[in-house]
Amino acid sequence: MTLARLLLLVLIGWGLAAQASDIYKTRDKDGNIVFSDKPMSDTSEQVTLPPINSVPPTNPDYSTPTTSRQKSQPIVYDLYIASPRDGVVISPEQRDLAIAVNLNQPLADGQWLLYFMDGELLEESTSTSILVREVPRGARSFTVEWIAADGTSLAISEPVTANIMRPIVRPAAP
Repeated sequence: MTLARLLLLVLIGWGLAAQASDIYKTRDKDGNIVFSDKPMSDTSEQVTLPPINSVPPTNPDYSTPTTSRQKSQPIVYDLYIASPRDGVVISPEQRDLAIAVNLNQPLADGQWLLYFMDGELLEESTSTSILVREVPRGARSFTVEWIAADGTSLAISEPVTANIMRPIVRPAAP
């Protein structure tokens, strides 16, 4: 007899203990222990089970909030620019620049991300990445601001500087 079958019989035996007053323990021909509510052979012995350990159900009152609900921690909003890296040099061949941010939690309904280049708004989005086309040459500073549904600022990223290289076309000398 397998251990699982034996365990099942023990559990059944405990269940029957609540209903029946007599439980018997017997060894079968293979030496396995079998529990039943009737003696299975002359070698069966009566077993006294301990009382069932139970807890009475409670009826919680949900009408008043608990102190743990009253003292909930304020939500902390944190974001940082994952791409581009601070101080990166963008070659002249790369015309567009992807800006990607990481947030410590998902955007909720009505929340926005504002992407800025040199303090000027590039885009309002609910996406954690945007593509800026034809970034002008020079050192460009990028920041991202997390805005709540009511318009308040939840978090602002640390600025990241990208050095954009572009060729200069000069007119021919006279």
